[in-house]
Amino acid sequence: MNTGQRRSDVVRMAWSHIAPENRIAVAQQKTGRRLLIPLHRDLLSALAVAKRDHVSIITTAYGQSFSVDGFSQWMRDAITDAGLPLGCQPHGLRKATGRRLAEAGATAKMIMSVLGHTTLAEAERYTEEADQASLAVDALARLEGHKANDFPQTQSAGLGKPTKSPRKSAGVKQNWRSLGESNPCFSLESWSFSRSASSHPFATIQYYHILSRQRFAVGRLRTPSLIRRIFDAFEKVLMAKTLAEEQITTARARSRLNLGVHWRRLDAEAHLGYRRGKRSGKWLVRWRNHLDGANYKQAPIGVANDVNDKPAEGTLTFEQAVTQAREHVTRSRAEAAALAAGPPPTVQAALEMYVRERNARDSRRVGREIRSDAGHRLRRYLLGQERRGRQEAIKAAPLVAVRLYALTENHLLTWRESLPAKLKATTRRRLAADLKAALNAAWLRLPSEQKKLNPTFPSIVKDGLKAERIDDDDETSVARDNQILTDTQVSTLLRAARKIDEEQGFEGDLYRIVVCLAATGARFAQLRRMRVSDAQPIERRLMVPGSYKGRGGNGGYVPVPVGEDVIDVLMPAISGRTKEAPLLERWRYEQAGRFGWKKSERGPWRTAELTRPWQDIRERARLPNVIPYALRHSSIVRGLRNMLPIQHVAKLHNTSVQMIERHYAKYIATALEDLARAAVIPLIHSERPDKQFADGGVQSEALVADPE
Repeated sequence: MNTGQRRSDVVRMAWSHIAPENRIAVAQQKTGRRLLIPLHRDLLSALAVAKRDHVSIITTAYGQSFSVDGFSQWMRDAITDAGLPLGCQPHGLRKATGRRLAEAGATAKMIMSVLGHTTLAEAERYTEEADQASLAVDALARLEGHKANDFPQTQSAGLGKPTKSPRKSAGVKQNWRSLGESNPCFSLESWSFSRSASSHPFATIQYYHILSRQRFAVGRLRTPSLIRRIFDAFEKVLMAKTLAEEQITTARARSRLNLGVHWRRLDAEAHLGYRRGKRSGKWLVRWRNHLDGANYKQAPIGVANDVNDKPAEGTLTFEQAVTQAREHVTRSRAEAAALAAGPPPTVQAALEMYVRERNARDSRRVGREIRSDAGHRLRRYLLGQERRGRQEAIKAAPLVAVRLYALTENHLLTWRESLPAKLKATTRRRLAADLKAALNAAWLRLPSEQKKLNPTFPSIVKDGLKAERIDDDDETSVARDNQILTDTQVSTLLRAARKIDEEQGFEGDLYRIVVCLAATGARFAQLRRMRVSDAQPIERRLMVPGSYKGRGGNGGYVPVPVGEDVIDVLMPAISGRTKEAPLLERWRYEQAGRFGWKKSERGPWRTAELTRPWQDIRERARLPNVIPYALRHSSIVRGLRNMLPIQHVAKLHNTSVQMIERHYAKYIATALEDLARAAVIPLIHSERPDKQFADGGVQSEALVADPE
């Protein structure tokens, strides 16, 4: 309402965009225009009490940045709650700002400076649609106060050419009259001399200034100090020096120059310079600065080749200097425009934003405040962390200080090489994936001016963090094979889980979740989200929620058939409970007294709560290296060995066919071999008696006759 900007610009406004003197810098996404808008007093009051715990000014209820669509939906909900008509749209606030400016007497160009329109016609719509009643009252008030002419401009008796005014025909001297009444622009009509007013020979100046509720007012300005400043600037424009271009294009021409700097034009606001010294010459470049600081900026380019005009190592010819100078000026201008749009973010800012978003997402999933695993990895190997208890402080990686527009592929490769050699390949992959996601998300939030500084940024991130071939594939495969259990081992684990459940007072909660892990092959995060309605005893089926893992996100529900024994184990958790209640729960405990604990309430399982009881389970089962994920590996291999199609195995376990083929290829080959072996028949006739096979079968008659 108080900035008049579009939704796409409002959601990208950050606290860092607020400039001194209570102004906000806006880089419009649609037009690319850069605006500097004063903050209205109402907006200042609202910002003074707002929390500044996020980069963005406007955040969601979870403390995250809005998307454009999300902000629109939030605005529509607010419009509905306010009881406004359905036709009200968020964009109407921008139009309302233009209307209010027009009604306050702002000109079309003033409206353009706030709303950022590119054509005058767009801004004039607001002035034309201003409050007609208010403007009409103002117009009639002006008419009543207007002094009529003493004589008519034309005589009614004459037709055709009008007669001259009596005063003009009588030679009466007319009062000085402004042309600005018909052309409201700054104009200079009278150039007269007045020593009392100024030392300049310009004393009478027509000027216009805007008053509240009035378009223009005409007056005479005779303030000596202001006149002096105006014409000082005017004389500087008229008397500006013209660049005298020197012959610096060849080594021979440069040898005839005097000591000092000699310039040659690159474009209207940039020059290539050659500074000749006693021993050698150097190239430099200067360009016009339209922002804060000096009028011109200057930078060295390199050493000039004053021997000949051929390229040589360590020196630059004129053509090479021109090329490098243009590149330097283009980049410097882009950097200046990016800095004007706001402070450029660094890799650290991108990672911190990503960690906050991941923490918020994971917290919403579990219903409480937690830290994501991505945050732990990034703080340990990138962001660094302070000393906490026995944990030593970790220094931040040099990569986090790099600005996004200056990021190169070499920065990313250097960081990857600096990772510990003993770090697991899977951890390396997750780190690279987290960093890649953080950088890509930050790139989308950058203003267009900063994106122009490094247009190849997406390719740099893609190539610099490209997944490397893991050298320890064989070790990973062996580790996975060790986690594939036989049916007997699975039964042993379940018996151990039942005993630990009874001994530690879990009241069947521990046993039930271990049984579900073994029966469905689902991930722990999937089972903890199951509801009572997801267990269907009559159909002997469990509806397992889709996994959040991977790009697909939550893929609905996967129906998994189970046996009667699994349903019997789950019946105590199903009977007499509401459909929306969590299926797999456990007791929470709170401290009672100094050393005692008592039951508090029941709630869904958490990931860390399975760690200690699982250690007891595998020790009891004498399988010390088995992890809970082994039940998922075993379920997948069990399906392949029982001749289930790969597509069905992937669907039941909420994964892709590619992942099954990649990690379980040997078991697929074994299953296909068993299917193919059933179709094998003897092809060559033999004189020997029929061979008796170990399985009791007998070789049938040959299909191909013996050639003899």
